[in-house]
Amino acid sequence: MKKIGKPQSAWQKSKERTLRSYKKRRDELIAFLGGACVDCGATTDLAFDHLIERTWDTRKLNRWIRMAVYWREAQAGHLELRCRSCNSKKGKPGVKKVVNLRRKVGKKVAKKAPKKTSPQ
Repeated sequence: MKKIGKPQSAWQKSKERTLRSYKKRRDELIAFLGGACVDCGATTDLAFDHLIERTWDTRKLNRWIRMAVYWREAQAGHLELRCRSCNSKKGKPGVKKVVNLRRKVGKKVAKKAPKKTSPQ
């Protein structure tokens, strides 16, 4: 038996159709990239990992343009699949090196700073 409920508006139907189409395109990209995390082999909760730090802001692009950019990066070899936990462990490209370098430099500067002597 068919569920009887509120009929969907044209806007809701269009939104669902658009979302299905986007998910299909995303699934195609995931399949193109191998369908599993490159670190642990997980096949659920996957995220796109940028090997080269991206120069664009995801919040400023709608999902269609973002997916086109992801495809371009994947075809160029600049995109990998990682599960969310492996992706968060890896972090942003180049950030850990800079942070560690700042910590090391800060320690060296602190050690080399001359001690103040009181005037006599």
